[in-house]
Amino acid sequence: MIILVVGLYPESSGKTVMASSLVAALRRDGVAAFPFKPVGGTDVWASPWALRESRRLRVLATGDALALRRPVEGAPVELVNPLGFHILPLDPERVSWRVRDALGVQGLARRIALARATFCRGNNVYSVHLFNPDALRRAPRSLEREVMEVAGALVPLPLRAGDEAMENILAGQYVDEVDQCLERVMGMAEVVVVESNSSIAAPTRATARPDLVVAVSPGAAYLADGERFSKAVDLVSLAGKPWSVDAGEALALAGHTGSISLPLLEDPVEGYGPDILAPIIERVKTILEER
Repeated sequence: MIILVVGLYPESSGKTVMASSLVAALRRDGVAAFPFKPVGGTDVWASPWALRESRRLRVLATGDALALRRPVEGAPVELVNPLGFHILPLDPERVSWRVRDALGVQGLARRIALARATFCRGNNVYSVHLFNPDALRRAPRSLEREVMEVAGALVPLPLRAGDEAMENILAGQYVDEVDQCLERVMGMAEVVVVESNSSIAAPTRATARPDLVVAVSPGAAYLADGERFSKAVDLVSLAGKPWSVDAGEALALAGHTGSISLPLLEDPVEGYGPDILAPIIERVKTILEER
């Protein structure tokens, strides 16, 4: 079973808190749940601990992946988040003071200094790391040493890549590989809680076929039937790419079957308790019983 957690805001919707809370609550109730963030990137200036943990684990780890794996002791970062990036800020002087231009259409790809793609083929799971020196040359000099130390600690060591390689990855080069990892994870768990990214309807083709959708925004979460949501995504997607669809647009077409009020959390790490999540957990158990 797949629960797809989508955001109704481009950022800070609360997807990661909701996804990790659901995994924890389901596992407390005896349901084998596993978190899955198909594609994720971390701005390491805002989340420097992702650099530290990547160096310790010797694998590129994003902030979301580290948060999602907390309820599942020993969960491999590579399976929680098969495609991950470390994103650097721009140094205004090093981009000739044209920050807005540098943040243009291809701005994100030009800021990715480190990337990891994980491949799940048969019984084998392996990763490839990439290093974009051009992104490092555009970043604040104070980050150079930290990023190079992480790059030197990764296993396997990263291959050199340029902006074009990062653009291809963001354009969907590895989405089918990511779905193979989803298939592997589904063989390990009764319920896979998939966190989308930004406010897109689904990050891959397979994740666009959920059993249940939880759409979150500050203060509220909305439940939607997975099949109806999937049909809505198909209706408006460009060339069969669900990541081209806005989650809110898909939800408006699919309709929602219920909603829950979300309180302001003093400590997001603790997440939402069983009393808040009860309607979602009950719906999940009903779907499992009907299968």
